[in-house]
Amino acid sequence: MAFKLYTDKSSLKKKTSRYVRGGVSSAGVKFIRWWERFVISKNSLTDMTYVIPKVYEFSPDLIAYDYYGKNNMGWVILQYNNIIDINEELSVGKTILLPEKNRVFYELLSQ
Repeated sequence: MAFKLYTDKSSLKKKTSRYVRGGVSSAGVKFIRWWERFVISKNSLTDMTYVIPKVYEFSPDLIAYDYYGKNNMGWVILQYNNIIDINEELSVGKTILLPEKNRVFYELLSQ
């Protein structure tokens, strides 16, 4: 069985590439930058309104640990609330939405 040789092996050019499907990609000098957008429906009745207290200021990982049981889920909170700069948008007194735990894990498994 012979394999077809590709002259341009860039994953950015392939329509079914993980770098193109479901996210945004761009070519860097030495690597491909890729950000996959986690799609979860907004404004559900199960969303919890959360006001950032001093202890969780600038710490999406701590909020995620207390709410989802995993500190590596902080990115879900940031994406869901379209937070780019945690120093400005995750400070004391700011209100964010936390999607319900079971809904987040269901969406993660189904995508």
